[in-house]
Amino acid sequence: MPTNAPKGMFPLGQGRFPYREAERLECPKSGGMYIRSCLRAIATGEFRIPKKGELFLSGAIIEAYYADEDYVVTKYFIAKLVRTRLIKYRIIVQE
Repeated sequence: MPTNAPKGMFPLGQGRFPYREAERLECPKSGGMYIRSCLRAIATGEFRIPKKGELFLSGAIIEAYYADEDYVVTKYFIAKLVRTRLIKYRIIVQE
């Protein structure tokens, strides 16, 4: 059993978009559609078989996916959605 959950924020994989969660987290819209990049997933620290509808982390390049069914037999790190905001900035490296 892995002891360290992945650290950082991970994008949502292709598939079902969490419209209810996007509304609950008050994600901004553009052209009537939610901006997908405002949602990221973070690990909760749990490592188990995900239940239907739960978010889990998977892949060589880690992304978050929803479990469509309860029959998944592989254990994954469970994740939760968070809302993010992109801040653009420039750092002075030499004067």
